Amino acid sequence: MKKAPFTENWVSITTMKELDVVFQKANQTPVVFFKHSPRCSISNMALFRLDKKELFKTITLVYYIDVILNREISNAITERTNIFHESPQAIILFKEEVVYAESHTNIRLDQIVSEIKSLKKV
Repeated sequence: MKKAPFTENWVSITTMKELDVVFQKANQTPVVFFKHSPRCSISNMALFRLDKKELFKTITLVYYIDVILNREISNAITERTNIFHESPQAIILFKEEVVYAESHTNIRLDQIVSEIKSLKKV
C-alpha cells in the first residue's frame, strides 16, 4: 500500500492482496474506506470535507480507492460488504460488520469521527 498522491494521510488500495490485509485489520480495529471518483465534483467535495486533521487524529486506518483506476477493488468492497456501490462513498468496517455507510452529500466528517470514537470504546 502506498500513500495517496494528494495527501500523506490517505492510503491507496490498489491490489486485492492489499484489500485482504485491510479486511484482516478491520477485525481488530475500525477502518474507513473512501471510494472516490476524481472525475466527479461531488466526490471531490466529499474528499475535501473529509481530509481534515480531526479524522486522522481519531483513526489512522483511512483507505482511499480511486474507483476509476481500481474498479476491481471497488467492486470487491461492494461484494464483501453487501453495500451497493456509490461514489463518493464512505464505509466504516469493524469486526466484519459495516457500521457506517454513506454516499454523496450524506458523508459527514462529524458522524464518522463520532462512530469511530464509540467503536474504540468497545
